Amino acid sequence: MKKIGLLIIVFISLVSCSNDSNSEEDARYTGTDYYGKWTNIYTKEDFTDQYVFNKDNTFTRAKKVNGVTTNLSGTFEIFTRDERPNFQLTYSGPSNLIYSCYSGFGGNSELLYIYNGYLENSAEMCDYKLTYKKDK
Repeated sequence: MKKIGLLIIVFISLVSCSNDSNSEEDARYTGTDYYGKWTNIYTKEDFTDQYVFNKDNTFTRAKKVNGVTTNLSGTFEIFTRDERPNFQLTYSGPSNLIYSCYSGFGGNSELLYIYNGYLENSAEMCDYKLTYKKDK
């Protein structure tokens, strides 16, 4: 009888330790359909940033800073570098919301890439890293 009780306890503990979903792991993107909305994972009330990539290789970006929303748009190309997809964005005009390590703020192009399941900008080496998750 004690053995049956012990088996039941072991079984219940194994079932309760089953693979719980990890929200950070679930947020990682693993597909190849890059089109759709990508939202900054560090969104706060006074700061939001999102991209929408369309199948006709156009994109829009809505960025809210201190309550002011700016909408930007342009075209993009996808290419592979270091075995990961990269997005070369060309905006319809320069904006102080566009940042590049090479030109600083105010440019009209930007490089993004998929890394570890997230969309990231290439400004990490300049301490201006932004990370986005794909909306479902």
